[in-house]
Amino acid sequence: MIIVDETILLRYLLDDDEVLSGRAREIIAKGNAVTYPEILARTVVTLRDVYTVPRPVISAAIEALLDDVKVQAEPEVARLAVRLFGSTRMDFTDCLMAARNMVNGDTLASFDKSVVQHAIETENGARRGRPATGR
Repeated sequence: MIIVDETILLRYLLDDDEVLSGRAREIIAKGNAVTYPEILARTVVTLRDVYTVPRPVISAAIEALLDDVKVQAEPEVARLAVRLFGSTRMDFTDCLMAARNMVNGDTLASFDKSVVQHAIETENGARRGRPATGR
């Protein structure tokens, strides 16, 4: 297992540096690359805030990335959080929190609960076959 951070993930996704992007591809191609949810959050924020990549593009790119890089401990939560990020206006950390709530069945307490609750209801509706609606 090789733990990769956002520098590896960004070079892999952006393919913007001949040497470093190539090394990132080599590391990930070995098939044992693992990352953590907080590294995904850093990657998402950097893509959004530094590279101004649109949310739906980030969501699709990270979802594809998760086929090549495993998420330590919470792969289902990570995939759900990526989908929520692409279909809502929530920050990625809020998407992780909402996803954990849905996957684990925990009760969520938040002063911004209406936004997070909307995301949960949207995703639960999509899981039952109704179209997801963004916020």
